[in-house]
Amino acid sequence: MLVAACQHVSTDQTQYMRDFARSIKPLSPSPASTVAPTYLALDAGRPGAPNLTPVEIARVWRVLHEVKPCQRALLRYAFPGGDRRNGPVAVFFRIVREENGYSGGHVFGSNNAVYMWDGQVIATMGLESDAEAIAQEKCE
Repeated sequence: MLVAACQHVSTDQTQYMRDFARSIKPLSPSPASTVAPTYLALDAGRPGAPNLTPVEIARVWRVLHEVKPCQRALLRYAFPGGDRRNGPVAVFFRIVREENGYSGGHVFGSNNAVYMWDGQVIATMGLESDAEAIAQEKCE
């Protein structure tokens, strides 16, 4: 399920999240062993990466230019549920393995959506703008 709070974001991001919410199909729960494919954002539009539309490539590259240069290698993109029929491309910080599971990556263009390892886009409790996510994400 996608729940997005779009306060204090640009008109472009607000429209993106409206389109994202409108186009996403209800996702069935994924088995715990299912990992949806994600792709390095730096590879978008390059040979070997999934074919993206010009609009999708522009979205990925816009986020790449928004983050700190040292964070570009941390950006991934994927399609909700692992299938482009479930919605438009989501661009997010990488998913981090933690002691008790995984921590989702902030989805750009939303205040509180994160992309999980099984391909779900879910809402978090705390609101976090793109700028806050960029400030908090540590370069490696």
